[in-house]
Amino acid sequence: MKPTLRGVVVIALIGGGVYMAAEFGPRALNAVVGPALIALIIAAVQVGIANKPRVERRLPEPETAGTEVTVELAIETASPTSATVYDRVGNGLTAIGNRLTTTIGNGTLSYDLRLDERGDHEIGPLAVEITDVLGLFSRQFEFEEIDRLLVYPPAYRLDLTGTDLVVFSTVDRSYGNDEFAHLREYQRGDTLRDVDWKASAKRPDEGLVVGEFDDSSRQETVRIAVDTDAGDPDDLAAAAASVACHLLDTGFEVGLGTPTATVAPESGGEHRRSILTALARLSDGKLADETLEHADLIISTEGEEVTIRAEHTTVAFDELVTGGRTEPVRDGSQISEADRGAFGRTATGVGAT
Repeated sequence: MKPTLRGVVVIALIGGGVYMAAEFGPRALNAVVGPALIALIIAAVQVGIANKPRVERRLPEPETAGTEVTVELAIETASPTSATVYDRVGNGLTAIGNRLTTTIGNGTLSYDLRLDERGDHEIGPLAVEITDVLGLFSRQFEFEEIDRLLVYPPAYRLDLTGTDLVVFSTVDRSYGNDEFAHLREYQRGDTLRDVDWKASAKRPDEGLVVGEFDDSSRQETVRIAVDTDAGDPDDLAAAAASVACHLLDTGFEVGLGTPTATVAPESGGEHRRSILTALARLSDGKLADETLEHADLIISTEGEEVTIRAEHTTVAFDELVTGGRTEPVRDGSQISEADRGAFGRTATGVGAT
């Protein structure tokens, strides 16, 4: 417990009153010092007997870098108390309104949090500084609990009509003993894994073409390896998230291998979050030889470019992104009906399933 600036002024006033009483008689003491001393004692008792508040921090679900979320603080006290609440946040996050001066009791406070960078970020510790009604004394309570908030890398929409998407022909083509029948124009309702990307790339002005086979058996699994031995892990994570979400949206089971994590091939919304979680925690490191050997697509850095390699084909990631790397796609509401109808695909982002 310590006096506030106002409390220091009152203490100085009492000291001056005592001096005046000594110089001019006890009347000065009674008129000035008495009320101030009583107020000081009451304030000290009020702050001194206050119990530590009960605090619960409520974090949002993991979201994509670049978005804003809300953090809630549920605070309970025995009686309404004036207080300043300050919740610290770690690097990669920007808090707006995380220092609040208000009356706490049995209610909820909130502040906005901008997710600047992907990663596993710290929120806390939290401090609650209470004051008496007159604002003469304060007492600070520290809450050392640290919570962690996961921030996913951004996932960008890929240009489905770009000729550089021929890189995906490696994982889109038929396998086994299927016999090729013929090519036909893409029709609404066809899945993107039926598109013959090499043939489509040769006729960019005529739209996509679909290859038909006597047997519909196809490769359903794609394994992505992310090599962070050189290059910026943030750029590599964004590229991997974009490719993985694209493939999940087109119906593939997608697996992921990084220097620190392995996610077995699967599909669905929960699996999408597992992949994004691994990419949120992506760091520098060298891939295991086994991971590289079994990968269908390898995402790495060549020079200053993030590239995607499939067998003997390598393309720059930026050439696959609609309009370059601008605004990441986060949910279905950000995809226009024209884009959705053109290829019949869902959103690339956290919320898609």
